[in-house]
Amino acid sequence: MQYGFEELEAHRIIAMCNPENTSSWRLLERLLMRREGHHIKKAFFNKTDEGQPIWHNAYQYAI
Repeated sequence: MQYGFEELEAHRIIAMCNPENTSSWRLLERLLMRREGHHIKKAFFNKTDEGQPIWHNAYQYAI
C-alpha cells in the first residue's frame, strides 16, 4: 500500500475477498482497511456438472 500511495499517488486502494476466507478478511482489517460492502453472488468461477454457475459472495475493503 505504501508503494501505491507514495509512488503511484493512488487516492484509494481496494481489495476483495471471499467472506468464508476468514484469514483474508482478518488480514485486511489488520492492515486498517475498512469493510465497505458485502456483495452477494458477485461472480462465478466454476459450474456444476449440470452447467449451473456456482456463485461466490465477496467482501469489499478500502483504505
